[in-house]
Amino acid sequence: MATITDVTTGAVGGTGYFDKMMTAINAQIDVQFAANRIQSKDYATVYLGAIQLAMTEAVKYVGVVEQVTASQASSTNATALRTEQITASSAQTVNANAKTSNDDLLRAEQITSSTAKTSNEDLLRIEQITASTAQTVNANAKTSNENSLRAEQVTASTAQTVNANAKTDNENLLRAEQITASSSKTSSETALYSQKVKTEKAQILNSIDGVTVAGEIGQKKALQAAQSLGYVRDAEQKAAKIVLDAWSVSKSTMGAATDDPNTLTGPLLGGMVTKLRLNAGIN
Repeated sequence: MATITDVTTGAVGGTGYFDKMMTAINAQIDVQFAANRIQSKDYATVYLGAIQLAMTEAVKYVGVVEQVTASQASSTNATALRTEQITASSAQTVNANAKTSNDDLLRAEQITSSTAKTSNEDLLRIEQITASTAQTVNANAKTSNENSLRAEQVTASTAQTVNANAKTDNENLLRAEQITASSSKTSSETALYSQKVKTEKAQILNSIDGVTVAGEIGQKKALQAAQSLGYVRDAEQKAAKIVLDAWSVSKSTMGAATDDPNTLTGPLLGGMVTKLRLNAGIN
């Protein structure tokens, strides 16, 4: 009868079927992990799946072995029982023949002939039983080989599944990196385009999104505004100088007929001087 030690002896590298399967699976997983086909985040999932599959197949394999062993024991018991029955029958026949020979010699010869025939038939039957037992043993050996082959196929299938999962994970990781790179590139291009739009607006506007244009463009615009204002002030000063020079000439020639230079109350000269004073920030 099968016991738990047939499945596992409770130690790594044990002699149970599960222990042997896990030794092969661990070696395969280590190779795949070292080759970076299995990622760290997927290692536990792959390993747990392999353990579950190995335990299931080991239990199934122990059940098959137990069935084969029981079948062999049943065949052996049947053969032994048949042999005992034949031996008992032969003994009974010999006793009967011995008793009959005392009564009638002819009957003894007939019984002896019958016994010889029976012995030949029994011998033939024993040979047939022996041949049948050999066939059963061969069939059991074939079944055991098939079970071993099935276990190897399961191990190979498990390795293929692990490799396929590792390949899928690598492809998904590569796809995610490509999407991230594309998204980053799109964001960078969008930011660059937005900055270019603001740069173009800064050429014709004094503020963008409520923020005064600064930097090189802002300094350039401030310089241009100051230059424009300077041209205006220069024109005002030149015009005032012309008028004041004219007033000075008039004063020197006409005397009292000309406005007092301290007040400059004439409508033309006074208004021009007042505007020039205000623009210069002089009260």
